[in-house]
Amino acid sequence: LDMAADAGYEEYMGAVEIFMNDVNIDMLIIIVLFQAPAVDERILNMLIRYSSDRRKPIAVIASGGAYTEMYKKILEANHVPTYGSPSGAVKAIKKLYEYSMYRKDMTKHPNQKK
Repeated sequence: LDMAADAGYEEYMGAVEIFMNDVNIDMLIIIVLFQAPAVDERILNMLIRYSSDRRKPIAVIASGGAYTEMYKKILEANHVPTYGSPSGAVKAIKKLYEYSMYRKDMTKHPNQKK
């Protein structure tokens, strides 16, 4: 999810809610520009809430200076995986996907060792 720089809480909330309820979407990578004027702490709290409900894995991409680092630390302290670049988030989500496929395969063939 990559929102326009002027997107605020309502836009993020609406988009994330749609993606969380879409059965065709398994994981979310959300880019947040915390330094953008329309972004406030409600987005931070929303990300923490959706990540903690564990319905779908969420990774956040947030790059910027000291202000962004402060928000990243809050997210990470609340167990929301946060990355400074898209490549880091994509690698992490890919590993999570690979692990889920491994677990799925192991449930189909429990006596098979890999």
